[in-house]
Amino acid sequence: MKKFRDTIILDDIDLVVTTDSAAGIGEKEHDAVYASIETVSYYAAFVPIVEALCVRSKPFVLVDTLCNERVPYGEKIMRGIKRAMRDASMDIESGFTGSTEENFVTTMTGIGVTVLSRGHDIRKAQKGDAVYAIGRALVGEELAKHEYEAMSMSDYIYLSSQDYIHDIVPIGSQGAMHELAEIESYAGLKARIVNDDFDYSQSAGPSTLCLITMKEEDFNKLNLKKAINLLAYME
Repeated sequence: MKKFRDTIILDDIDLVVTTDSAAGIGEKEHDAVYASIETVSYYAAFVPIVEALCVRSKPFVLVDTLCNERVPYGEKIMRGIKRAMRDASMDIESGFTGSTEENFVTTMTGIGVTVLSRGHDIRKAQKGDAVYAIGRALVGEELAKHEYEAMSMSDYIYLSSQDYIHDIVPIGSQGAMHELAEIESYAGLKARIVNDDFDYSQSAGPSTLCLITMKEEDFNKLNLKKAINLLAYME
């Protein structure tokens, strides 16, 4: 068993475990931020699914741990989660289970999602690779307004299927610089920044932005309708 970024990998049974949570954002009385709960729950599932895709693993089981009642609120949450599962071509009938809170009345949203995936193919940056940021760092209301600019499930599925791409790293709340340091550490290389206009600290919320490493000469192979920014070269 080993830890790789935010994933746990059980090598002996070739199983990958990823997880995410969301709380205080939704449609409950005491939520700190009001937002469509179906959208919130979609992205709560989206994050661990794409983390699995980024190590080229195939998600097949999703477990939700809901801190809210099943009817009617939990059913709204599950609709968002199931939409994410469908986008990832997961089998909802046999690969979905979970639990809800039926003993107490809840006044704040609480969601946990764990995903199990099969297989993995972890790659790392090579000397001379270019580092690109794809998508746009978006959180909260900005994501709702500009979702079309964010990385989608189909975008991550596409990247995971491209042999010429090395690292695929989703960006979360710690920003691109944190993940760039992770790329450096794993590859034993140093990133030479060539883009000083990019905001390396901005939160990308639920993986709306990602970093990839690849040979610059393969750039024209990328077929994504998203903003792509060259950030650095690996040395």
